[in-house]
Amino acid sequence: MYSIVYFLSSLLGSETRVFFTGLFTSQIISNVPAAVLLSTFTDGLFAKALLQGVNVGSMGTLIASLASLISFKYILRDYPSQAKNYIVKYSLISLIYISLIT
Repeated sequence: MYSIVYFLSSLLGSETRVFFTGLFTSQIISNVPAAVLLSTFTDGLFAKALLQGVNVGSMGTLIASLASLISFKYILRDYPSQAKNYIVKYSLISLIYISLIT
């Protein structure tokens, strides 16, 4: 347990590191759980960077935001043959967005 705490704390030692850790963590788990998890290990001085990171990160992958998953569910239901096309376009637009915002 101590090694996990040490590892996460070492990732969150500066404003820039907190921002990018929040951004990348949001790609793996949804942005709200990422914010809750990382806030436990983030110094209060870097709270703004954490919030910015998880908010920008919520655009990256379908799993990064519940709204993205809901929209994909509708695509699967109404246009199942377009699912792959949707994922490709969504991912491309998200990468462009993240690049511009960051």
